[in-house]
Amino acid sequence: MPKLKSDAVVLFHDISVFRDDFGVNQYWKEIITKYPINISFYHSNGLGVLSLNDKGNGARLIEDLKNDTSLIKSFLSTGEVLFQMGPLFF
Repeated sequence: MPKLKSDAVVLFHDISVFRDDFGVNQYWKEIITKYPINISFYHSNGLGVLSLNDKGNGARLIEDLKNDTSLIKSFLSTGEVLFQMGPLFF
């Protein structure tokens, strides 16, 4: 990805949106094959996080997050609660 540092961490929102010709979900499926250090959160409209490099702080953070199921569950449950609260937050 030009214009990004080689060790950048990139966030993609709306990876769980499947409507009309909205293509973030398709792009996310394609790009994670090139950048295997990534994690996907599918609640709400979805959030994808990937590291452009397999070394460095960003990559370590993503790998640590993937291995900490309690942290992932906490993040997902918090997101679900906020989503259920509706327009107050979204």
